[in-house]
Amino acid sequence: ASAPELQFDGKSVIGDDVGYYGISQGGIIGGAYMALSTDIERGVFGVGGMPYSLLLDRSQDFGLFNDLMRSQFPDPREFALLVAGMQSAWDVGEGAGYAQVITANPLPGTPAKRILMQVAIGDVQVSTLAAHISARAYGAPTIAPAVRPIWGVDEVSGPHEGSALIEWDYGSPEPLENVPPSGPDTHECVRQEPAAQEQADIFLRTGRVEQTCDGACESTCL
Repeated sequence: ASAPELQFDGKSVIGDDVGYYGISQGGIIGGAYMALSTDIERGVFGVGGMPYSLLLDRSQDFGLFNDLMRSQFPDPREFALLVAGMQSAWDVGEGAGYAQVITANPLPGTPAKRILMQVAIGDVQVSTLAAHISARAYGAPTIAPAVRPIWGVDEVSGPHEGSALIEWDYGSPEPLENVPPSGPDTHECVRQEPAAQEQADIFLRTGRVEQTCDGACESTCL
């Protein structure tokens, strides 16, 4: 913090209150990082979720790997077992392997964490179903007014002290099948929202989750 390169107008740009903000892979692998951190107590996961074994088939990014793997394992039952088995290798480095020790029952020497998840309906790279799983694991509610009900996730009025899941609706539909959405990709949208930036800033500074949208978080992608 005292290095000249990190000074602005004679003051350090690094403060004592440090948080984590991870987007996409940073919101997936960020679960492991937050669980293991001895210093950071609040984190924002942008368009993240868990586990990888759920994400793959529902991600447009998996396309080429999907084709290669299915050429060797054409039986969908064998393919499903293969991906499920691979999850044990990913557990050591993504949120799914640490879900029970992030917001409750923290690991020895680590504080319990608070997590704010900001996701976009219609994301073709990281399914919002993965964020729903995270929210249930973290005991995180949505903040009223939510854009839709989420099974197993309560809706509470803000401001809220604790973890939370906020969804943005851009009018891009999500399929019921185990495939990526076919509409416009909303993966990049939330990070550009002034309301999302304000919400993340308030949370990282205070630990408080506020509804910064004017009503439900419905928008067009910037």
